[in-house]
Amino acid sequence: MKFMTEPCKNGNGYREDEGCLKVSLPYGHLFKAEGEAVGGGEELWKYTGLPYGMLNRREQDIGTPEGDGNGKSYVLSVSSDELKGLKYPTGDISRLILSIRAAQDVPGDVTRYGLGITGKDLLTDRLGLDIYEKPSVRRRFSLRGPAEDSAAVEEKWFRRELKDRGIYPIENLEYRPAHLVFAFMEELDIRNVKDVKTSLRIPVHGSRITIASEYPALAKLAMRHLAKMSNFDILPTTGKTESYALARDVDGIVEVVESGNTMYANGLRPVRPLVMDVTTPYFVVNGKTYDNPAFKDFIKELRRRLSEGREYLRDRMPELFEDKLNPSIFGDPEKDSDSEELCEELYERE
Repeated sequence: MKFMTEPCKNGNGYREDEGCLKVSLPYGHLFKAEGEAVGGGEELWKYTGLPYGMLNRREQDIGTPEGDGNGKSYVLSVSSDELKGLKYPTGDISRLILSIRAAQDVPGDVTRYGLGITGKDLLTDRLGLDIYEKPSVRRRFSLRGPAEDSAAVEEKWFRRELKDRGIYPIENLEYRPAHLVFAFMEELDIRNVKDVKTSLRIPVHGSRITIASEYPALAKLAMRHLAKMSNFDILPTTGKTESYALARDVDGIVEVVESGNTMYANGLRPVRPLVMDVTTPYFVVNGKTYDNPAFKDFIKELRRRLSEGREYLRDRMPELFEDKLNPSIFGDPEKDSDSEELCEELYERE
């Protein structure tokens, strides 16, 4: 295979047919949350031997920052020889591009090409997976059968849905389990999503209830299937979603939480049923990239290191993998008659 002077690089971007492989890595809480001493993504990625793009690269590390050097680069280029020095099989890879992205943009990146790490919640939202018409309800409500069986059913469904969209969910990395929830100001006294109809008699914007979320597709589905409403608006956000509710700009939010403690301390009440029971980061690969023989051995080795790194961290930092959802805030789903009624309804629909 012949390459140009600068392999993979031309006026149309980086091309896989010229031996260039791109990895989209998320910044933010999937790397290292604000104020966090130990970041799950940062620690796990160290096990691969690769720098986490430019976020933790030191001058002596491998790779060359892309750009003219006048600003902060979020793209790091790693040569084939540097990969060989880390004992990676390179095949016909001429250059590995480590690109830092917002986590919500990674699903779109991987739909086009390359590899990436992002959350199950974002993959589900951005790729339009309908979690209320599928067997995932077995896991979300945990009301029928052993939890491990229902989790396996949902995992199988999730993987199949991604593959149908041209993305291979290679590895569930499992760190920082979180939950996607509805939340409303405590003063509204909403204890369950089904209370929205009766409790929100005067929405902040007239006759239509407004819900803010970084997950607009999932929020829309949840309002229809959980709150059983059709007269509402979804306000898409790009972060700091809680502030919209605290400023009374919206009636409620759909937001991701780990424990729910901070949200509750700020005067917001997270309620059941959960929009998504558990979300964790996944290592995903574009289907065409995965099937490209030039990249197959590298992807296999990267997966092995991520898998072994996950188990290494699980032994030494078990707190990174603990489910911290506070039951005193959310209550027991098995004792929630409304959740059970909804679960029955969704099962009948299947």
